Amino acid sequence: MEKICGIAVCVAGGGNLTLKISIISDVGKEKYIEEAFRNNRLLCIVASVFCLAVEGFNIIRVLFGSDSGLNTLNNRIYFGFYTFLLVCSILYLIYDRQKEKSFRKGNRISLIYIGIVLFWNTCLNIYDIFRSDHVHVTMASTMLVAFSALVIVEPVYGLIIIWANYFIFMTAAQISLFSGDGINYTLTALMASVICIVRFRHICIELDQSRQIHEIGEKLHTRRFWLTKEQYDLISQNAGFITFQWDPEKDKLVFSKNWRDFFENDYEIPRFSQFLNSCLTIEDAEKKKIRECMEAVRRGAAYQKFEIKLLTRGNIQRWFKIQVACQRSSSDESMMYAIGFMNDITKEKEQLIEFQKNATLDATGLLNKASIGDCGRNWLESLHLKSHRIAMLILDMDDFKNINDTYGHPCGDHVLKQVADIMVKYAPENAKIGRFGGDEFMVLLKVGEDTAYISEYAEKVIRHMADICWNGQKIETGCSIGFAVTENAEWDYEKLYQCADEALYMAKKAGKKRVCEFGKYEKYPENGNDLS
Repeated sequence: MEKICGIAVCVAGGGNLTLKISIISDVGKEKYIEEAFRNNRLLCIVASVFCLAVEGFNIIRVLFGSDSGLNTLNNRIYFGFYTFLLVCSILYLIYDRQKEKSFRKGNRISLIYIGIVLFWNTCLNIYDIFRSDHVHVTMASTMLVAFSALVIVEPVYGLIIIWANYFIFMTAAQISLFSGDGINYTLTALMASVICIVRFRHICIELDQSRQIHEIGEKLHTRRFWLTKEQYDLISQNAGFITFQWDPEKDKLVFSKNWRDFFENDYEIPRFSQFLNSCLTIEDAEKKKIRECMEAVRRGAAYQKFEIKLLTRGNIQRWFKIQVACQRSSSDESMMYAIGFMNDITKEKEQLIEFQKNATLDATGLLNKASIGDCGRNWLESLHLKSHRIAMLILDMDDFKNINDTYGHPCGDHVLKQVADIMVKYAPENAKIGRFGGDEFMVLLKVGEDTAYISEYAEKVIRHMADICWNGQKIETGCSIGFAVTENAEWDYEKLYQCADEALYMAKKAGKKRVCEFGKYEKYPENGNDLS
């Protein structure tokens, strides 16, 4: 039986599920509440903002988009529905702005708001049925499933919310249990209940495994401790992660059985050092980490922890957190061996990588303003240590507003993405390219004495903009580019940007679709030939 907060799930030998009420320890309870608070708070914020927009629009539609306004009972009822949810959403957002609130209280308020939204939706569906004399259970069913799939809630409370809404809807809407809609809605409520229980159980298991790993890591980190063979075997059989044991003298590595869930190799690998040297699926950088760990074990290092990327079944790269501790042989205390734990952290790494990507890139796939700015400052700070110079190009679209006004904003977004692709396609090696603002882009280059290729690159970008199409139709697209190159190591980012921006201004003044280099304006007379 696995003990989880509010409910215990027992799996009998025959595979039947039975439910019993149970209480988790205070520590586990707090961890669960913290996790639930973070999930439910984010969900409520998104829902509140969405409700503000939708219900605000609905209120305006009732007041000004209807000929009868609030003169009819029907409109007044709908206005009441919309206003109620709008006020509740505003109150939740006001509460959320308070900085000092506990996880427990914050989660309780979030669940109250979610319950109100669900009950509001049920009541609105009931009124729609009375008004149209036609039963619709689709929206009510969707809300029940969404609640069970997205909200983290203890099953006792989750089931109360689900079935309270079910009985209210079925009774008030006068839906027969044996009608088609009644059967469908009943099955939906049952499915939502199962999802609620299973999801809660899964979250509690994850939290428990995380706690186990953390406790083991803390013990390994704070003090040297010894496990008997029986204790190690017990951990190997019951832990939710891979365990292993390495004998340095025999050079033999033995894994727990769940090793085969990820890898095709046998549980036991004799002559592991030889295997590691000849293995083609492990990258050299990862081999280096493993060898360093093995050497540390031979020296008697008490505890080690590192992350490693390995190729698993199906040729899928996965990340693992490795924790290794030295143990002393019970038969010969001079003999040392290592035991370790492998925990799959691929999901966490992917989330981190995605977060870092979103934090540095904008919608066009280029570096955002903050990232390209940081890159420029870092390059210029180290300029005195290098022999190269730094070039900055600023590209600004010509008459971009006309594209949005003529073809619409989706077309404008498409053009910006195409411009970004052109800049990347023809960029010199090691160029850093970013979007600095709405229709303004920046390119950073490390250059030597020869800078002629900078103008060639800029002119090529302008020429290829003429090929941009929208729905098969060519669009009148152009840009102006100004650039500057540092003259000495005293230049900082602000000065380089100011000079490149001045060159851009001169290119615009010369008639647009121009390239202009700072300090060489005589090459670009006003109304001269453009690069169209």
